[in-house]
Amino acid sequence: MTHRTFSSSLATIVLALALGSCAMKQMPFHGFADQAALDQNDAAVVQQSAANGPLDPMNLAQDDMNYTHEGMAYDRMEEGYYQWGAKMYGRGYRDVYYVEDLAPKAVGHEIDDTYEHAIQQGFEDASAKSTSQK
Repeated sequence: MTHRTFSSSLATIVLALALGSCAMKQMPFHGFADQAALDQNDAAVVQQSAANGPLDPMNLAQDDMNYTHEGMAYDRMEEGYYQWGAKMYGRGYRDVYYVEDLAPKAVGHEIDDTYEHAIQQGFEDASAKSTSQK
């Protein structure tokens, strides 16, 4: 009986490692084919996220609007970061943690936890929407 448990455990570990290596192969550059493509996209995001740029979170949401996601109300700034996160998924990024790390560089200041959560939610919602449309 101990032999079966060990074999089951070993099979589970091997399967987990195999699946993990497949996942890593699919996303070695956070969704892009190579480092050059990632760097090029990062540079464009940083440029476009600057004040008054097309990806500036302050330009992505409108005043006097009601925004709600997952049952939570978002103010204009939260919605701007939510939309920024969704746009990062739309640009080809597939690693939300990388996107969260890119955000302060892109917008030129540290990101509060509330806005980081909004980025993550926007990214994840865009991912889920993309998956459900397939």
